[in-house]
Amino acid sequence: MSKPSESSNRKGGLISLRRMARLRPAAPWAQALYGLAEAGAPFVNVIFPAFLVNQLTSGAPARVVWLTALLTVLLNALAFGVKAALGRWREYETEAVVRAWRSMRGKKFLNMDFSALEDGEVENLRQNVYQNEDNFGAVYGLLESLKESVRNLAAVAGALATLVVMLASTPSSGQGFIHGPGSMALVMGFCLLSAALVFMLQMRNGKLMPGLMEQLARTNQRGGYLIGSLLDNYPSGKDIRIYGAAPLVNRQLKDMLKSFGPMMRKMFALNLTPAAAGAITSAIMGGLIFSIVGLKALGGGLDPGSVVWFAGSVQQFSAGISALVFALGDLNVGLSQTSFTEQLMALPDTLDSGHAPLPESRAGGYELEIKNLSFRYPGSQEWVLRGVNLNVQAGEHLAVVGLNGSGKTTLIKLICRLYKPTEGSILLNGVDIQTLDRAAYLKLFSVVFQDFKLFSFGLGENVAANPDYDADRVKRALQRADASGRLERMPLEQPLYRDYAEDGVEISGGEAQKAAIARAIYRDAPFVVLDEPTAALDPLAEQEVYARFGDMMQDKTALFISHRLSSCRFCRDIAVFDQGSLIQRGSHEALLQEEGGRYAQMWNAQAQYYQ
Repeated sequence: MSKPSESSNRKGGLISLRRMARLRPAAPWAQALYGLAEAGAPFVNVIFPAFLVNQLTSGAPARVVWLTALLTVLLNALAFGVKAALGRWREYETEAVVRAWRSMRGKKFLNMDFSALEDGEVENLRQNVYQNEDNFGAVYGLLESLKESVRNLAAVAGALATLVVMLASTPSSGQGFIHGPGSMALVMGFCLLSAALVFMLQMRNGKLMPGLMEQLARTNQRGGYLIGSLLDNYPSGKDIRIYGAAPLVNRQLKDMLKSFGPMMRKMFALNLTPAAAGAITSAIMGGLIFSIVGLKALGGGLDPGSVVWFAGSVQQFSAGISALVFALGDLNVGLSQTSFTEQLMALPDTLDSGHAPLPESRAGGYELEIKNLSFRYPGSQEWVLRGVNLNVQAGEHLAVVGLNGSGKTTLIKLICRLYKPTEGSILLNGVDIQTLDRAAYLKLFSVVFQDFKLFSFGLGENVAANPDYDADRVKRALQRADASGRLERMPLEQPLYRDYAEDGVEISGGEAQKAAIARAIYRDAPFVVLDEPTAALDPLAEQEVYARFGDMMQDKTALFISHRLSSCRFCRDIAVFDQGSLIQRGSHEALLQEEGGRYAQMWNAQAQYYQ
């Protein structure tokens, strides 16, 4: 995945704006209308006070003066009332579109192929998305700069319009440069030159900032781990306290903050240059404006009201030009930041979804045949599996054993189509599983992985993996998984864990494992895959699960992975893996008879601890 160019970043950002408009059509309008309200409100205090001053100095009737003053107050109240209402609407729409944006991102990851999620380049992209958008507020920043761009563009246009009206309605009574159009041209020219200077500095920042923000993203990733996974994570607190690891964590935190400082100083320096240039030119502009206005007034070229009008309008124009340049620069940075999400959204959801229907079930169910299967993870040259041939008959209970790293769990992931074989194929009743409809194929499997995940939702929702569940069926699944005790007494609506609900219950590892087994039972799929299903259970609970294994599996095809060979004896067939290859297969008794065989070696090594 190559690093995107500046132009592609900007293009991706523009696509993001259109995507935001589709997610929440009112959001861009809320930004634009609030920007217009912010730009328009100050002009009430530019134009109407000018009328009021002229009326006071020209001896207008008191009634007219009071009406003008009242109108000014009412228009101020109306302008700022509308601005406040639009501000609330903008806040609501901003939060709504940010929530929709993050939800869209999450759904994308949810729909992507599992193997893509573990790809290093996709992970780097994910980090860039989260760091740029969440830590640096790219979506918020993009919406804010959109509002600011509209606001300042309107302010500049309004200032020019009022200046044209004022000059057309105020006859010149003086001569020379100050009273002619040259002074006006000088002011406008200086405004444009200062804006061009600030714009060039902002564009330079736009080129330098992405690289700096990428460095900051990596530093923030470290900070997120240190603070989120260690300091703010109570399970980590046990090991930190028992092993006295606080100095280690503090040292890492100190090093992270030390590397964070120089980058923040660079970012401050980058932002300071255009800000300082804008402040200096704005100060010069202010002095120039009021000097010209004063000279015009002294020469009789402006009446008192026009002085207020002229000075206020030119000041609005100057401030608007400067702020518009900053807003456009921020908009450029915001477009660059959201382009990472566009790269993410452009990735395919699945690598190979397949469309063929499932083959018809034969007498007894489905048969799996693994032919010349080899696999290595993306970006790796190391073979995890090599030349595996294995047949699993319908209704068969097969134990898969081997040392750590022998490829057992990877084989299961390939069978479940979480990965695609590098070489070879897996057949379901003679049909390559890669050609089958993915969703239909996955419904054939109930799986309990060693690193299974329960959700911080209700117990019933966890077992059914669905918000709509059959309560009686959930209870039966828990009973068959031997989830007696607290789980059996717990209401099915009871949330698990506390990171989603305040009244969540922290369950033990053994309870969680039984709930995961109950989830596999509830699904009632023809294939059941158990990867170290009793690792968190005590010996008595483990023995009970094994005793009930036949009832749980009934007439299903079962693949059982375990390091504890004693737990494999209830399987009539055992497959032994070593260094990615299938080296033995047979019953427990037959494998023990193979002199010097890997299974006998592992069995004898484990058995000595139980003698």
